[in-house]
Amino acid sequence: MASTSRLKTWVAGDQLLASDLNAEFDNILTTHDQNIGTPRSATWDMDGFALIMSANGVTTLTDDTGGRLDLAIGLGGANLFRWDATVTTPITGLDIIFGETTIPVQIAATGETNVSVNIVPNGDGDLQVQGGSMSPLAWQVYGA
Repeated sequence: MASTSRLKTWVAGDQLLASDLNAEFDNILTTHDQNIGTPRSATWDMDGFALIMSANGVTTLTDDTGGRLDLAIGLGGANLFRWDATVTTPITGLDIIFGETTIPVQIAATGETNVSVNIVPNGDGDLQVQGGSMSPLAWQVYGA
């Protein structure tokens, strides 16, 4: 695996030549493990840092806990979407399947057979369908 390192060990009194400077720049651009250019040919280890995805810095993607991915959008900086796979063995999940003109969007459980979907509001919040609330007692809906 390549790494970024100095090509020359500098000592007091050395003169910086254009060829030395150019070699250092070329070394950074061509031998870094994380491949600075595009297309990417290596993975980036974000190590808890955010990937800033907007010019004003308000849209970020962060791997917060080594198993949870947070997407913050907007000036509030709140994590609007969180993908949490911190369970011991994540083997089930959700697919979001986009629709067309007459085909509705689908949210489908995926993974092993017979996967339930548990929608959990926060605090005293309700589950709403087209603006109408459903009390927690009415949440268990059968059929598919």
